[in-house]
Amino acid sequence: MCGSIRVYAAQGGGMAPEVAQLIAAEVQAGLYQLDTYRKFMRDIAVMKFDVLRHLAEIRAKGGKIIGIGAATKGNTFLNYCRLDADLIAYIADASTLKIGKLTPGSHIPIVADEDIDAAATHALILPWNIAPFLKNKLAHLGLEFYVPQINPSHTVAD
Repeated sequence: MCGSIRVYAAQGGGMAPEVAQLIAAEVQAGLYQLDTYRKFMRDIAVMKFDVLRHLAEIRAKGGKIIGIGAATKGNTFLNYCRLDADLIAYIADASTLKIGKLTPGSHIPIVADEDIDAAATHALILPWNIAPFLKNKLAHLGLEFYVPQINPSHTVAD
């Protein structure tokens, strides 16, 4: 389940049937169970170490890694994984409001999409929800794209 929920509230109103359906879907998804969040935390930790290992291997083989998309969700990811300009050369973005600035916390320079240099070999797509669009938009650059994913089949010890 993903997307947006718009809520309207008023005094004395009843609950719309759609609200009951959403609550039922939340119960079915386990959102009221602590184990759901424990598993999610484990999956996130595994993903973090998978990403760090993968990016370190790329760098060890001489690859130049850039980021694509200076989105807020990507910045949260960068800071959680403790990725910075030592591993990610820069982040390309189309927004003139972001170009020339640094990512908060990780201090990675943000450049225009047009400034992606020929030495870049790999691109970490940070706004994963629009990864297909970004891959298509930048396909002409010959980059190897990497989109971080949670793999629920992984397990780690508690």
